[in-house]
Amino acid sequence: MPLLRSRWLRSLGFLVALAAGATGLRVALEPRETPAPGLKLSEGERGRIAALARASAADAGRRLADLSGVDVLLVGEEHYYVETQAWLTTLLDGVTDRRIALLLELPRGLQPEVDRWVATGRSEPLEEAIRAGDALPYGNLLAWAHRNRSRLSRVVAMDEDGSRIFWNRVFLRDTRNRTMAAAVLSARRATPGDLVVAYGGQMHMLLAGRYRYDREDRVPAGARLLGEGVARERIRSVLLSGEGKAPVCEAWAGPGALDMADAIGAEPWALFVDYPIFRAVAGRELFDAFVSLGPLTRVSRREAGAR
Repeated sequence: MPLLRSRWLRSLGFLVALAAGATGLRVALEPRETPAPGLKLSEGERGRIAALARASAADAGRRLADLSGVDVLLVGEEHYYVETQAWLTTLLDGVTDRRIALLLELPRGLQPEVDRWVATGRSEPLEEAIRAGDALPYGNLLAWAHRNRSRLSRVVAMDEDGSRIFWNRVFLRDTRNRTMAAAVLSARRATPGDLVVAYGGQMHMLLAGRYRYDREDRVPAGARLLGEGVARERIRSVLLSGEGKAPVCEAWAGPGALDMADAIGAEPWALFVDYPIFRAVAGRELFDAFVSLGPLTRVSRREAGAR
């Protein structure tokens, strides 16, 4: 017995050392993260941007209301806020002529619990995962899906599980955007004619560029869909933001939406995103509409089953 215990301890020590070594190697090899742009607007620039925003707001409302020619709606959110989920459910309430396939940035391993929540109105394991920080707090969206399940073809957990994310990051391989894009393509094939709505972090839903690092594995899911042959006119990308989150919100009274097809879309992407992005210049390259939701309210993880 002492011999077995000794061998077990040596094996455990080896695994711990291996994990520590792999993590150290990752830290040594990982490129240095580029700082956020931190764009500051002068008084003159604030006035100019505000004028462009006012001119664009009416066009954006019409564009968001008309999804008739769209197969895929990408919604990039600010995580952990109540208003972003409320905005999406309000938009989806207006989609009455088509069924909806709703894809959420939740770990794929939780798909049975997502199905259970949609079918029954709750899932204790998923609620516990949200409270523990193992899943994003999408309780309000799942509650909406339960109430509207007859209008949905399915709700899909489109993200990778935490263990895979960890090891991919250790070995400098980020496959999450590829996984999300594959989930969107799969839903589009499985439910032709449905509106496929993918809801997740802002950076995943962008249509161009690379984020955080200038690396191929940081190409957003939205850009990957275009690379896989989905026609540009069949995709619409919306970026949700709010007070204190983007420089444009400082200049524009909002709340409301801006259409990137208008002149404001030619402005630098740093006006809309406080995050390092590479190989893109203008806002319209990254998304079709920017939505300012005004003040944002944090979601409480303790209220994972919020209705």
